[in-house]
Amino acid sequence: MDDKRKPDNKRANISFLFIVLLGYLIGFAIKRVQLGLILGLVLGILASGLLARRR
Repeated sequence: MDDKRKPDNKRANISFLFIVLLGYLIGFAIKRVQLGLILGLVLGILASGLLARRR
């Protein structure tokens, strides 16, 4: 009886796409380049964490 659950890949894909789109929208809305780059890096790290968790 193995009660270990595998992560839901479909949900992870949707979350990854949402984070990418959110980063794009925030970068488009913010006119300051430096702040947009920092937010993009943070969201990229979060997205890569989601992708690493799927494996």
